[in-house]
Amino acid sequence: MKSFFNIISINTNSYSSENIVVGLLAISSGQIYYGFSKEKLKLINKMVKEKKLESFAKQALKQIEVTVKGANNKKIADQQEIGFVPSIFNENYFSYLNKYSNGLINFSEPQFVNFDFDQDKFNQYFQNFIGIKNEPKKDFTAVSFHQKLKPYFKKEGLSEKADLNYTLDPKKFKKIIQEVQVPLVTKNGSIKIIQEIDFSSGSSTIKNHIYETKMIHESFQKFSKPLNCKVDKINIAFEEPDLKTEQHQLFDLAYSEYKNSFNFIHLDQLNKITDKIINSPSYTKFSEILAGY
Repeated sequence: MKSFFNIISINTNSYSSENIVVGLLAISSGQIYYGFSKEKLKLINKMVKEKKLESFAKQALKQIEVTVKGANNKKIADQQEIGFVPSIFNENYFSYLNKYSNGLINFSEPQFVNFDFDQDKFNQYFQNFIGIKNEPKKDFTAVSFHQKLKPYFKKEGLSEKADLNYTLDPKKFKKIIQEVQVPLVTKNGSIKIIQEIDFSSGSSTIKNHIYETKMIHESFQKFSKPLNCKVDKINIAFEEPDLKTEQHQLFDLAYSEYKNSFNFIHLDQLNKITDKIINSPSYTKFSEILAGY
């Protein structure tokens, strides 16, 4: 398909047809590019007395942004060229947007080019027509707390001194009603356990994880008695949740109620503990003491 672009402008005076160019839409076979200038939108309030005009224009421009994102996502999912684009970004669609915005937003006639747009070319055209550099939004992928912990448990040599993602068998560990894993178990005179609790998750998930961890501690204590082996407090890796949230209330409750069973450790403490396990010759895998059990 041919690549083309549309210049988007805001009509600030229906009588004199005064416009402010605020955005650009470019369509190629590979992707749809779109952007609008918030700085240009702010000029509307200086040119007209209607205070709601900027907000209304921004709402309409955001609607286009959602449609563009959806079309690009469909292209990625289908792994094909944007053959469906003409059925979306056609004259009827632009007429609908113009009507939706009561004639506030205007679109130029499609201007065809003999190349495919990429982000650099689009940015260049955006600056040429809008007069302002385009700064596309960066997609920040949220990193889960579990993912943040992975580097600490993947340190070289750690798996030789500790059992990682150790599964507790309910047939051997009483009080455990089903198989459950703990991130790390090791032994250095006493049994040492590292657990993780994500206090940014839902309240019921946090509660279940707290109760589960308490049961794990009690199960290890019961299991270790015939072995004459002490069980240390479970080290719980955590990040403090936001204040004045239900998650923080649960954190405070767990901290006060289970202080005899848990040690809450930050990531820097987790880093030091795992380094100590690796570098100390006295640490051994917990599973080694089970060989003759």
